Amino acid sequence: MMPINGKILGLRHLILIVLLWMGAACQASEAAEAENSLSEMKTVMDRFIKLFNATDAKAISQEVYAAPVLHNNPEADEYQVLKTEEEVEKFWADQFEAIKSKGWVRSTVDDIDFRMAGSDMAIASIRFSRLRANGEPIPPIHRVANYVFLKTNEGWRIILVSS
Repeated sequence: MMPINGKILGLRHLILIVLLWMGAACQASEAAEAENSLSEMKTVMDRFIKLFNATDAKAISQEVYAAPVLHNNPEADEYQVLKTEEEVEKFWADQFEAIKSKGWVRSTVDDIDFRMAGSDMAIASIRFSRLRANGEPIPPIHRVANYVFLKTNEGWRIILVSS
């Protein structure tokens, strides 16, 4: 038996205290790891937005995405699997041509929400607008895209897009 604050605790009490302390330490460690992961994903998303506005399809395919990537377009009721880094690059090059043909010059981000979906997976929801050279938004004015991130050997990468 062990005295604490003038009281003698039995072995059961001591074991319970140790288990509670270990559980609290484990939760603190998991919370710190999740916060670090969110910070890393925010960095990747900031990089993606910068590369997107620079229309750098090659860098996006190398630094932001991890093929194979599932791209889902609910508005058109279509999806495609981009199996290789080259297919991801071509997809983005084609996307940039398509939005440029509508007068697009840049996009602005209104908000991003990240939610952990496990220790190696997360979901990011982004609200954004596409703008013309004069600053007017291209309809729809407010857009939403959802991204699934996976923690890879290279860091957090996007493996699924729905927009």
